Amino acid sequence: TQLGLRYDANRQDIQVSPTASAVLLADDGARTTSSVGYTLSLDQRNDKLEPTSGYLLRLTQDFAGIGGDARYISTNTAGKAWTSFFDEELIASVELTWATIFGLGDDIVVTERYFLGGSNLRGFADEGAGPRDKSTNDSLGGKYRVTARMETTFPLGLPDEFGIYGGAFVDAGTVF
Repeated sequence: TQLGLRYDANRQDIQVSPTASAVLLADDGARTTSSVGYTLSLDQRNDKLEPTSGYLLRLTQDFAGIGGDARYISTNTAGKAWTSFFDEELIASVELTWATIFGLGDDIVVTERYFLGGSNLRGFADEGAGPRDKSTNDSLGGKYRVTARMETTFPLGLPDEFGIYGGAFVDAGTVF
């Protein structure tokens, strides 16, 4: 079990094209964020690099509003479990994530919203899935994100030293 604490301060200057969605235009301007947060992890994997059994649970929260313009609470949870079959030749994993951000009297700007695609939804471009403005096709992000991933890896008959395995996966997710 690990607990990590952090403090973050940053200033962003959001510059939005005049032809962008009205939702994004509202976020144009400078914003200062000062936040504290923590990450709590429970790691029961049998190997940190190439697990074949066990699970990893993680809870991350950030509280913004200790100075600055941004005021929100964001929560991210993730759980992933591994199991193996056929003398650890076939390794299966399942991962579920949930993320939410609540504004505390302020709207959540585009740089704080959740997006889906790229590394968190394979097969889609960054910001490729999720809510869009119909008139501009701009990705708007959301205050909630949910993903599920199932993956199986298997040997391809190559020497283990190569570190190359086959895999099959299914990803699903939504942003709202």
